[in-house]
Amino acid sequence: AGIARVREHEREVDPGKPIRTSALRSDGEEVEVQINLSAWKSSSGLEFITAEVRRAPTVGDMLQL
Repeated sequence: AGIARVREHEREVDPGKPIRTSALRSDGEEVEVQINLSAWKSSSGLEFITAEVRRAPTVGDMLQL
């Protein structure tokens, strides 16, 4: 659902800036996630994009620091 919303709004993706959106867990719970993208090129010239997806930090997480 989250990626569909990004596409729906035709938002450009900046590889240096995290994307916050929602994701659906396998148990059906919707959670906020942060997606970090990085683009790189192999020595043979192939281009890749790597995505790291993790639960987005909450206010409670920040208070525990």
